Amino acid sequence: MKIQLNGHKPKVIVGIDPGFTSGLAIIDLEGKLIFVGSLKDAGREVIVKEITRYGEPVLISTDVSPTPEFIKKIAAAFDSPIYTPNKSLSVDEKRQIVSEHNIMKQHDTNRVDLHAQDAFAAALKAFKKSEINSRR
Repeated sequence: MKIQLNGHKPKVIVGIDPGFTSGLAIIDLEGKLIFVGSLKDAGREVIVKEITRYGEPVLISTDVSPTPEFIKKIAAAFDSPIYTPNKSLSVDEKRQIVSEHNIMKQHDTNRVDLHAQDAFAAALKAFKKSEINSRR
């Protein structure tokens, strides 16, 4: 399944925390949060559809190493590169990254559970480490 976008959507960085409850975070190329939330029992098509509502991914990220197969399949759907940290982010590191941004006041706190926070941490880590950020 390859997604063909019309090129009119904004470019975004996506963080995903896969699982029965999948966390999803989408940030713009300046690191600003566009969407954060969790989806229960969401398969690949649901996640892809949710991402396309907000933009065209230029980078898909995860907080664990090695890269989960689910992340590889999502990235393949968009023909997008993947950011995987050298080693899985610790709980403390993820909390530190998230605490630097007050997402709880910006979004419905019912949708910002630990899965969503992990996805947000993955997206921010990818943003900070990527060439996208260094070109600004």
